[in-house]
Amino acid sequence: MERNEYTIDEIDRSTEAGVDAAQSLLYLMACIFCLALAIFFSFGVIERTGEAPVAQLQTRINPNDAPAASLVRLPQIGITRAEKIIAYRQAETGDEPVFTCPDDLQKVKGIGPVIAGQLAEYLRFE
Repeated sequence: MERNEYTIDEIDRSTEAGVDAAQSLLYLMACIFCLALAIFFSFGVIERTGEAPVAQLQTRINPNDAPAASLVRLPQIGITRAEKIIAYRQAETGDEPVFTCPDDLQKVKGIGPVIAGQLAEYLRFE
């Protein structure tokens, strides 16, 4: 009788070890699958996003009075350049607008002729 109880205990331990091994294997396979999916989808995202999308503007923006939130919607203008445009226009005093054409934006540090040319179609001047 003792022999059967001992055998049953051995079988229980063997079964538990087998279940633990199967669970570990399933966990490892799930991790590998998730990693493969992440890599697969990241290639698609990287391939599609060569350039940051530019928001379509419904109206043109006047750089003489536009807030930073409007300026950052322009191509090549991030928050830093938007803040520089605002700082430049606030530093210039007078009754006349600071910017009268896209080329005037070249007075702002960090904006050259290429960027000014790209902005021309999105700007309006009064």
